[in-house]
Amino acid sequence: MRFARDRSPNLDIGDIDKARPFYQGYHYLNKPSYVNKNDDIAGSHPKKLHQPLNKEYFHMKNDDINGSKPQCTKFHSTR
Repeated sequence: MRFARDRSPNLDIGDIDKARPFYQGYHYLNKPSYVNKNDDIAGSHPKKLHQPLNKEYFHMKNDDINGSKPQCTKFHSTR
């Protein structure tokens, strides 16, 4: 079982700038990579081969065929 060490507020160096070890080389490691990225330049990427059409999608629809949809309200029984 481990115990937490008692920390003295007198030895705290969190408020002193660069009191901890600071390596200049590590300062440049976590930068975004811009290699082979041209998304922000207009016209630098090709257009789509097939442009989308502004048409309604009618495949697999049978709304125009009479009697092809269930009509539950038309069935009446005398029982």
